[in-house]
Amino acid sequence: MPTTAPPRRRAEGAFGAVLGRIGFALAVLLLVSLVAAPDTLRGSTLLTMLPFASMLAIAAIGQTIVVQHGGLDLSVAGAVSLSAALVTKGAQEIGGLPAAICLTFGAAMVVGLVNGMLVARLSITPMIATLGVNALAIGVVLDVTGGVPTAAPSALTRITIERTLGVQNTVIAALVVLTVVGVVVQRTVVGRRHVAVGVSNAAARNAGLRVSAYRVAPYVVAALCYAIAGTLIAGFQQSPGLSVGEPYLISTVAVVVLAGTPLTGGRASVIATTLAALFLTQLNQLVLSVGAPTAVQYLIQSAVIAAGVATREVAGLQRAARHLRTRLRRRPPVTTPASIPSSSLKETES
Repeated sequence: MPTTAPPRRRAEGAFGAVLGRIGFALAVLLLVSLVAAPDTLRGSTLLTMLPFASMLAIAAIGQTIVVQHGGLDLSVAGAVSLSAALVTKGAQEIGGLPAAICLTFGAAMVVGLVNGMLVARLSITPMIATLGVNALAIGVVLDVTGGVPTAAPSALTRITIERTLGVQNTVIAALVVLTVVGVVVQRTVVGRRHVAVGVSNAAARNAGLRVSAYRVAPYVVAALCYAIAGTLIAGFQQSPGLSVGEPYLISTVAVVVLAGTPLTGGRASVIATTLAALFLTQLNQLVLSVGAPTAVQYLIQSAVIAAGVATREVAGLQRAARHLRTRLRRRPPVTTPASIPSSSLKETES
């Protein structure tokens, strides 16, 4: 008798396949870099690249949590810029880095809560809602800073640049976020319910889950990830620009697509997201090292998103076709008069 693999085992197999694909792509990219631009793989260059990959990974993990529910958070640019502005300006105005960080994280939670309420409570399309919140966040940045960038406090700069046990603190921060989010999503009841709502709102509602609450929470978690990334960026760049979060608008979506997360919602892997962030950062390094203009980076990221969407559409059509063929094969044969025995006809007539 044929047996069907449990859903959890099938999901683990799918995660393994995704990790295998992104891992293979990363290995191929490193080989290409070794041939085309070996300088990008030198120790000093890699140490310079890893902080950028780490900060992108943190922001992309937040985007992944939202995309799991079929949403798309376009407020990432404004949230990152707002966090960088608040942590630098707040350290000067309200006295001390700890208070500035608390202010930054509090503002991020407000941004995420507004996003979630607009999407879950008012049923506004995620792209429209988060794009509007992004504009508001940028407006707050201009108002807080007066249009002039503020230097980061020396304590924050020291934390982001220094290392702990030989490992860069930005990399440690990314690993901490990866571990916490991964454990919560995969190993806790709240995380499993989050995944269930992302797979099917209707099924989760029928199971008695508070779907609206679980649809708001991802935007709050994502905003906190953006706040962590923005804080690290502020310390790393020392005097962050007012639009420091702009590059993360497209790159986080590109990373999510590269990681194999369906844009229609469903399961995801934050490990794959982290590897995809490393892949995209190294790809950008390679593009710049061969003399291509910066605009090529955005073209590549846009192409990645388009390819990911196209691949998902093709895969969806293939699944629908397989499902249709299976149903046709299982359909019982239609009984016609010619297939009825003549003896049965005689008995009926009598």
